[in-house]
Amino acid sequence: MINYSKILIITLVSFNMLSIKAQTPNFRLPLVNSHSINPALIGLGHIDNYQAARVQSSVKVQWIDINKRITSSNLSFDLANKGNSSWGINLMNTDFLSARENNRNRYNHTSAQIAYAYLIPGKKVNLKFGLSLQTSNYRFGNANFIWGDQINNEVTAFTNPTQEPVENLSVNSIQAGAGALMTGKKWFAGLGIMNINEPNIAFFSNSAQPLYRKIMVHGGIRLLKDFSNTSFTPTVSYSQQFKTKFYAFDAVFQNGNFFYGIGNLSSEINNKYAHSLHTFFTVRKNTWAIGYDIDINLSVNQSSLPLTHEFTLVYLIRNKSDRKAIFAHLPIL
Repeated sequence: MINYSKILIITLVSFNMLSIKAQTPNFRLPLVNSHSINPALIGLGHIDNYQAARVQSSVKVQWIDINKRITSSNLSFDLANKGNSSWGINLMNTDFLSARENNRNRYNHTSAQIAYAYLIPGKKVNLKFGLSLQTSNYRFGNANFIWGDQINNEVTAFTNPTQEPVENLSVNSIQAGAGALMTGKKWFAGLGIMNINEPNIAFFSNSAQPLYRKIMVHGGIRLLKDFSNTSFTPTVSYSQQFKTKFYAFDAVFQNGNFFYGIGNLSSEINNKYAHSLHTFFTVRKNTWAIGYDIDINLSVNQSSLPLTHEFTLVYLIRNKSDRKAIFAHLPIL
């Protein structure tokens, strides 16, 4: 009898945890928002154990009750495997509003990504590899932004005229990503590396600010299926981007087309820690699925407000060939 727990532990430990500052959004349903963590996860959509293409959109809102807030959103499409190949596209935007006045942006990140994955099926273990290419635009600053040279030292107020450029600063970059996924009958393990080339995203040519490489290791095991036809899948993930580290543990329950989960996320940067608890659900009706996640900050001193909301909408397009989905045991639709 195969010990799936040992397989998962060995797989996770064997990956070298590269030292890679978090500058990209982290959605709390990573297996749904796969484009941002592991291109090998595209092409895994399914309906009733048959392959399906997916059109998916997510919105994540932080600090929703105050004037300053961060909103991250994405729109993606990935095609079910044709032969052993699949591909997908993803559009993403992160916006930090400086104030309600004039609705002007302090920070904005927009990107477009294309990804390709190739499947190597096996009798007991399936392997899938993916590549991605992404182009991004970063914009920062406007006339309402307060610059350091505006400080009047005599009255300690921001009254001096600034010599800094007041128009929106902008820079473009291209990022490459790669990933791998390995699955057995009841378990899965994956590795995704984004921003492999670490492009320079500094606004000025005489300075350097790399978009640091981001690595994520993730896995899970379907442990049981009881008399009520409910399965239980604990999942674990670790990601690191420069000095920022994330550890996530989730328990996912599935009964038919209904998913429910609860989990913990811990983050670490410069030896400072923050913890949050989140709970989520996803439900499918025919070809539509909706999901909601609420993240409760347990380290209130680390954040302005304790809640983060995430909404997901998925539309599934069944494969006309009625090809069986070999990844249907993963806790995703």
